[in-house]
Amino acid sequence: MDRSLLAEAEPDLAVVKGNVSTYKDKNPITALLVIEIARTSAIFDRLKASVYASANIPEYWIVHTGKKQIEAYSQPVAGKYKEKQVLQKEDTLTLFGKSISTRMIWGD
Repeated sequence: MDRSLLAEAEPDLAVVKGNVSTYKDKNPITALLVIEIARTSAIFDRLKASVYASANIPEYWIVHTGKKQIEAYSQPVAGKYKEKQVLQKEDTLTLFGKSISTRMIWGD
């Protein structure tokens, strides 16, 4: 795959520091969490993990809507994530020091 395509990766959702006025005249250049929604793009989204890890994005999720599954990547080091969890509908994940049931994500 052409890495130039990955270099322009645009996440489906990002959690960033600041408020509305912080980004009135500019876009954020980093994020605390990046989320990709994978309906048919899981393979491409997994390739993006190295881009986000290289940018030191602390958390990266690929949300598989059909499977109700989340791939949660964390601890970026040298362009790779050290941790990967595959979370099912009944699991709990930790985000920003808080435990979150994946049921909340799916609305169950």
